[in-house]
Amino acid sequence: MIKDLKAEMQRADNEMELVLLQTSLIKLGKIPGEKIVVSRKDWDRFYFFVANMTSVFPNPVKGIFANSRKTNFFYRSEAYYQTLLLENELWRLKR
Repeated sequence: MIKDLKAEMQRADNEMELVLLQTSLIKLGKIPGEKIVVSRKDWDRFYFFVANMTSVFPNPVKGIFANSRKTNFFYRSEAYYQTLLLENELWRLKR
């Protein structure tokens, strides 16, 4: 799991994603790297949940719309993001 988390950190293209991965590594006992500073741009393009409205349709209908971002709902929450950053900082201080 640690190896996979480190590999995902190399592929991550968003600092909020890095925060989640780093926190997971810290919880698994790994010494944290440098503190991740999240830019406003990455904050604004990070979604904690993406729902597709076609999920309630029968399978043939899903196929038509499944790859379209126009049928997706993107959920963001500044309070949740602040909580993720706080959790990361507290785990960093604990280590």
